[in-house]
Amino acid sequence: MKKALAKMCWGHCRCVYCEDSLADEIEHFWPKDLYPDKVFAWENYLYACGPCNGPKGNAFAVLPTGSNVATSVARAKGDAIVQPLAGDAALLDPRCDDPLDYLELDIVETFVFRPRPGIGARAKERARYTIETLGLNARSAVIEARRTAYENLLTVLERVVSLVEQKRPLDRVRTAVERTTHRSVWEEMKRQHTRVPELTLPFSKAEVALTW
Repeated sequence: MKKALAKMCWGHCRCVYCEDSLADEIEHFWPKDLYPDKVFAWENYLYACGPCNGPKGNAFAVLPTGSNVATSVARAKGDAIVQPLAGDAALLDPRCDDPLDYLELDIVETFVFRPRPGIGARAKERARYTIETLGLNARSAVIEARRTAYENLLTVLERVVSLVEQKRPLDRVRTAVERTTHRSVWEEMKRQHTRVPELTLPFSKAEVALTW
């Protein structure tokens, strides 16, 4: 099962949540203590790192029908065991949600995530809940790792431009991009390239990189 889940990870088996640490724990997206009927459901398995899986644990909230407010369904020790409130998961599920439909990464200054501008209230609440529950902006080392990933990918992009101009093969450099950590950094570089000056020219010279 771990081998199958590892193939779904970005880069060299990076955590599906933070994209930084090695994924080494099987995570139940819908917590098994709250949703025992989903314990053995393949669609409920993710591969995550301990620093993400631990804090997430049984912390879980739903968005009831007609509500845009995340409502916790977690149970404290000793609470009566009752069926959790019905609703859609507030936490973004990497298996069926594209996080970047909900989140935007600042690749100019802070390298922190924020709700993507222009999304609806329900989507904004899911973005907020995900950022806070997983602590995506709470670990300074991860934020700095995103910044480093950006600088490394910028160097790789400059190499792509050189290879394109020389009409040389791009296979190795494309593999380097696909195996880097922090997929979100690369995706934001592509998405924001027209408004980040140091990205505009390289991508205009190597448009093929926009398809990677």
